[in-house]
Amino acid sequence: MYTIKIQPVSYIKYYQHTSSTSELSMVSSSTSTQTTQVLSVNTPQKHSLKVKNSELEKKCNQLEEKFKTQSIQLRETVTSVDHFYEFCDVHLPPNLSMIVNNYVRMS
Repeated sequence: MYTIKIQPVSYIKYYQHTSSTSELSMVSSSTSTQTTQVLSVNTPQKHSLKVKNSELEKKCNQLEEKFKTQSIQLRETVTSVDHFYEFCDVHLPPNLSMIVNNYVRMS
């Protein structure tokens, strides 16, 4: 069994006769191919990336909505200094609560 190995040609060189100098000059031309739009639109890789993109957009929108609702709840919850004092009294030890409350009153 024979194996034939074919390697792509990156450029082609050919000789061209120039009329002005009557000499042979070497001219190189590059060859390239382009994939048509029809073939490259629905590739599996692009499809998976589109799916991931849409999932991330949905998640981003959900997080934005969650942020909006939580910021509204926070604004409704913490609206006054008295509420802050009460919150400190409940969640901090008594000595620390007194220091924090006095510091806030001074400012």
